[in-house]
Amino acid sequence: MQKKFTYVIFVATLLVLLLTAQQCDIPDTPVTEAIAHQDTEFVKDLYVTNVGFVYAGDPNENSSATLNSSATLNIGNEYNLKVTKYVIVRGKEVKLDDIGSDGAVVVIVDSVTEVISPKITELVNGLFITLVEYTERDATFNIGDEYVLNVEESATVNGKQLTLDDVGSDGAVIVTVY
Repeated sequence: MQKKFTYVIFVATLLVLLLTAQQCDIPDTPVTEAIAHQDTEFVKDLYVTNVGFVYAGDPNENSSATLNSSATLNIGNEYNLKVTKYVIVRGKEVKLDDIGSDGAVVVIVDSVTEVISPKITELVNGLFITLVEYTERDATFNIGDEYVLNVEESATVNGKQLTLDDVGSDGAVIVTVY
């Protein structure tokens, strides 16, 4: 009986370790993610927003894009701010001033004011800011830099390489972060 119990514990521990390893980003393991148009995903320590796209494939065929397809991505960091609070990003004060009933937010970056609608990216005083989600009292942003990549091109951000693998006719992109 003791031998059977020890075996069950061993198998259970092994399963937990395997499941944990699949859910964690192992440092040397690339992570591939599909991101719908105007959505944001957290991929291996990078916050990536699919801002726009150019699809150069045949939209009537269910095929991959050609190398002439491209996507515009906002790659940065996640920030969650409560109304009237701020964060310093690259030496600039980014303040959440107000949240409207329609979800649009008023953001002030070093005295430059901009209204940003949900899932929209705006350039505000040198920072690309995407409103990812909001509640009545706070909002989550992706604040970073904008990159325009062709299929199979890469950008290095915060020491990680992001490659645009594919662009779908619906604007969804597939990226891999190494």
